[in-house]
Amino acid sequence: LPFLRVSGRSIVNESGDPVILKGVSLGGWLMVEGYMFGGRNIAEHHFRNSFEKALGKEALEEFTRNFRDSFIREDDIKAIKGWGANCVRIPFNYRLIEFEDRPYSLNEEGLSYLDRAVEWCEKHNLYCILDMHAAPGAQNDAWHSDSDGKQELFQSETNKDRYLRLWYFLADRYREVSAVAGYDVLNEPVV
Repeated sequence: LPFLRVSGRSIVNESGDPVILKGVSLGGWLMVEGYMFGGRNIAEHHFRNSFEKALGKEALEEFTRNFRDSFIREDDIKAIKGWGANCVRIPFNYRLIEFEDRPYSLNEEGLSYLDRAVEWCEKHNLYCILDMHAAPGAQNDAWHSDSDGKQELFQSETNKDRYLRLWYFLADRYREVSAVAGYDVLNEPVV
């Protein structure tokens, strides 16, 4: 895939030809949203805490692995390309790549899912947009930012620093990957 860039108000390829991105979002996969399971609107970490309390940490880890391995697979990316799409949006929770209880840590297992998605997109000639759907401290007070009802990203220097460091890390990690069309750096922020 050719690298994309912005020219004025347009997205263009390396030759300067306009590119219209058309596709779908892979919501619910790397950022669990309760309503997608027919349930109520619940923050991901509340779902995970309730699951662990009821069934234990090992069961939660097994569920998480099985869910991530089966909810979206390479065949899905191939099918999306077959539908005529040229892009997928990949929403993710920052907790996918940073352990909540260890700020500035790196969750290699979680990150491997993001890497895998990018690789599949590259293999099947689909662009992707990486979307931080939930940031450290939450960028709004709603459940869909994995919030406890408070927006604390902008009130905490530590949370802001963690957020920025994650994006520096991701931008550096994927800088040579033309399949990464761009970044939705912060979904639905409220300041």
